[in-house]
Amino acid sequence: VLDSCQRLPSHLKLVRTAAETPTLVLTVRDPEPRLTDAGVTVVRVAETGDGRVSLPAALQALSLHGIALVMVEGGGQVAASL
Repeated sequence: VLDSCQRLPSHLKLVRTAAETPTLVLTVRDPEPRLTDAGVTVVRVAETGDGRVSLPAALQALSLHGIALVMVEGGGQVAASL
């Protein structure tokens, strides 16, 4: 999950089941305890000039976590930056 400010709500199933289903959040800030306490792996990566997650840095972080393939579902800004 690309979430530069870690706004991912704690009540989402994605967060609530992170202890059973590995969930990785890529952000530009230090990890939020509410996410890490739920079992989410939060990784701080480089940011772009406008404070968003740098996609090259995100892909490198994913690779370091053993992830070689990704499916992208995002809004216009994510899609345009690919």
